[in-house]
Amino acid sequence: MFANIVGLRLGYLMPDAPPFAWLQGAMTGMSLFMVVFIVGSQKHDDELAEQREMITLDLVLLNEQKIAKLIQLFEEFRRDSPQLHDRLDEEAEAMAKPADSKSVFSAIRETHTAVKRDAAS
Repeated sequence: MFANIVGLRLGYLMPDAPPFAWLQGAMTGMSLFMVVFIVGSQKHDDELAEQREMITLDLVLLNEQKIAKLIQLFEEFRRDSPQLHDRLDEEAEAMAKPADSKSVFSAIRETHTAVKRDAAS
């Protein structure tokens, strides 16, 4: 459009007369490029978010195992200490057992693949 205005002022013929076929083609090409760029970057962001979720899950499971070990050590200390009354604490015994990380990961993967299959269909 700028070339048309300058060309008319200088007395030349319009290089891209209305309906501006070249301008429409350029804008279509630019919009196609932007769509491909945005979809590609969004896919990359989704992959990074998934990796972040897995790392967070690893940290949560590791913390859970450490806390279970601490509870187990406290209970052992309580049983071995002559100053403390020996009593059965079922809740502490249950909390002293760490979660099975393999079963947690397999359940998450199964859920994740089922969600992907549902989204694809």
